[in-house]
Amino acid sequence: MFLRFLSALALTFTLGVATAAADSRSQTEGGVQSPEDFLSSIAELRVSFQDGEPRPLSRREWREFDRIESRFQRLLANVDDVSKLHDDRKIELHNLQEEFNALLVEGTHDDRLVCTRTRRTGSRIPQRDCMTQRELELERQRTRASLDAVAPYWGSPPRSAPNDL
Repeated sequence: MFLRFLSALALTFTLGVATAAADSRSQTEGGVQSPEDFLSSIAELRVSFQDGEPRPLSRREWREFDRIESRFQRLLANVDDVSKLHDDRKIELHNLQEEFNALLVEGTHDDRLVCTRTRRTGSRIPQRDCMTQRELELERQRTRASLDAVAPYWGSPPRSAPNDL
């Protein structure tokens, strides 16, 4: 039962971030929570976890819970409608939601979805790229390996014929 509530909470708020183009009236009809309702739901979750439902949290998990809750409060302060947030804030909110979901359902850190906004060469329109933390880490490792492979050649003078003056 509690996990259903948790899943519904996560899905409801994520839909609010994802449907940013819709007006607030249709969002309310669609069941998307307001930021105030979402923050109060997080407070209810805190009370449930303090009571040991559905599981007790470790000290590390409580620190993570506190950090994520304070970031939610900072991001959603003075916000009436998530659709009015800047795109960078929406992505930050989405990434934070993924962190929170992983913490609450004991998901692995590698499975959470991380999104970034990037501008492609030749275009001023940013695109949203999403990948799992594991994929992101593998991409970084491949990039490091590529750079390490060419690093010995950086700064060395080009090979040329000996100077016979």
